[in-house]
Amino acid sequence: GLSDIEILKSGTINPAVFFGKSDEFGSVEVGKSADLLLLNMNPLENAENTSSIEVVFYRGQLLNKAEIDSQLQAIAKKYHP
Repeated sequence: GLSDIEILKSGTINPAVFFGKSDEFGSVEVGKSADLLLLNMNPLENAENTSSIEVVFYRGQLLNKAEIDSQLQAIAKKYHP
């Protein structure tokens, strides 16, 4: 049992702190590197809501739901032909 906020921190700020890189990533602040997920549902209400991805900002690129699904299908075909 972790709380929803503890689950979210385990994938964001906690790794940054562990690796001594919290000045570089782990939270959204000016000057930090960030890949972001825009969700349709609040993950603080239920951590399973992290699967309700609408948009991803990855390495400066915006990926919408259709692009994400397409890339996931390509990966699945590669490893499970």
